[in-house]
Amino acid sequence: MDKILVPIGGLKTNSSSHILTTFVGSCVAVCMYDPQNKVASMSHVMQPTNVHNVDIDTKRLGKFADEAIPNMISQMERRGSDKKSIVAKIAGGAKTFSYECEDDDNIYNIGRRNVESIKQSLTFHNIELHSEDIGNQNGRWVTLNVDDGLINVKTKLGIKTL
Repeated sequence: MDKILVPIGGLKTNSSSHILTTFVGSCVAVCMYDPQNKVASMSHVMQPTNVHNVDIDTKRLGKFADEAIPNMISQMERRGSDKKSIVAKIAGGAKTFSYECEDDDNIYNIGRRNVESIKQSLTFHNIELHSEDIGNQNGRWVTLNVDDGLINVKTKLGIKTL
């Protein structure tokens, strides 16, 4: 099966036998899947919100959580997906920098802030979050199988299937 790399800040949507893949640390891989229509989408979210209203080029549609989720839904619907059938899984949001701490007000906790923003956006768009592998201090390779919607998360500790 061919692998399609989702770049940093990127977003890919597919409806044929492929595997979408990315590597995340404090970033978060958002994986959405429509099991009825076999449409999958993955974004590599880098930041919680586009607070400065930065114009995003088409290569970075997954960069901000508040924009990635609606962009994913839109791309999936263009491929025949029904929004009511879409489910989500997320992986990433690690604390990869030594200056990150548990303080809720710490602006450097980008991983946790990314996860919170993604969850808020999923809730707003009525997309059910089925599973997650978040936090810790290590990066993850994340793969999404377009055929069955299974997510494999590979870390130095092993492989986990979501």
